[in-house]
Amino acid sequence: MIEIIVNEAIDINQHIIVNLSLKELPFDFRHSFLHLTELNVYPDEFAQQISNSVGLRNILVHQYRDLDEEIFVESISHTLDQYDKYCTYIMDFISG
Repeated sequence: MIEIIVNEAIDINQHIIVNLSLKELPFDFRHSFLHLTELNVYPDEFAQQISNSVGLRNILVHQYRDLDEEIFVESISHTLDQYDKYCTYIMDFISG
């Protein structure tokens, strides 16, 4: 579920960037979260926090390293809290 949530957010980020910016899409998925601060979607501090979820996504998708299940389980609620805030920021931005 975490992988799907992060992937969907990346798609949303890219859609906003393409429609509201003259810049090219960032190749780096993490940067798609950071770029939204330039479009005033959410604050920089939040972007720095939520962009780290791309690393977690990459670990899950590409199995770059062994996953410490205890740490992962502990991070789930934090990640879900971040995406709850992300959805609020996106909805506020769209409602603008």
